[in-house]
Amino acid sequence: MIRPFSVKGEKDRQRYQFGTADPNKLVIIATVTILFLASAGVHGFLLVPKAIQVSRGHVDFIRKTPFDATSHLAATTKSRPVEKTDQEWQQILTPDQYYVLRKEGTETPGASELNYVKEPGTFVCAGCGAPLFVTDAKFDSGTGWPSFFAPISSSAIDLDTDFKLLLPRTECSCSQCGGHLGHVFEDGPEPTGQRYCMNGVAMKFFSDQERPDLVERVKQLQINDPFRLSPSQLLPGAVVNGIISAFFVGSFLSSQQTTPIEYLTLLPALYYGFVSAKNIAKML
Repeated sequence: MIRPFSVKGEKDRQRYQFGTADPNKLVIIATVTILFLASAGVHGFLLVPKAIQVSRGHVDFIRKTPFDATSHLAATTKSRPVEKTDQEWQQILTPDQYYVLRKEGTETPGASELNYVKEPGTFVCAGCGAPLFVTDAKFDSGTGWPSFFAPISSSAIDLDTDFKLLLPRTECSCSQCGGHLGHVFEDGPEPTGQRYCMNGVAMKFFSDQERPDLVERVKQLQINDPFRLSPSQLLPGAVVNGIISAFFVGSFLSSQQTTPIEYLTLLPALYYGFVSAKNIAKML
């Protein structure tokens, strides 16, 4: 009997046949891919609506990721210039602001009016009024959230590694009151190459004409404390992202039966490898 293909050819066909993938492995790969997309900032589809009080000028509703845990703000022992009890924050902030700033919620993409601000001015923390960003650093990222390539000074914000989605993200919070602002991603424009993806409801905007005092305050901050990426900010991210990239590469190489779906593991491997290399390059 003549076989239509060789044994070697049959093995190759089986190796790349989509239907031979282990269902359990497909679930793992799909989960990892979704977590990767979420941690990389492409996470609008992962968010679950949570209804809150609706008022004119505020977001329609807040979305909460299914992975959200108890806010780290309640557990942190870091002393800040502006400290209030949870009850005091609830009295000061609107429900929208409280949920984002104090409970690390996320507003609906495209809901914030700050997306459309182009007038020269300053974006301040909605919780304590500390200046955070200026319009000159704002750009249209296409994500639906107000985005900036740099804060006004190195001391304006605090950066922490966030593992709520299991894979790391860089959380950005107000250095004065600890309010959650958003996250930082490595896909922004020069000169920093970063995208500070902020929740509009966590900020307020004042034009230069409205608050000339803020203009002078920002100028002094930019002179006395100019924004720069320090090695202490870049090194942890470079190490963590490098390890994650190596893990995904090793997982792919160790697979004995590679199907097309398993090539998805190379997506997070390439992304985290790129982020790690980018952080290392900035330190040189």
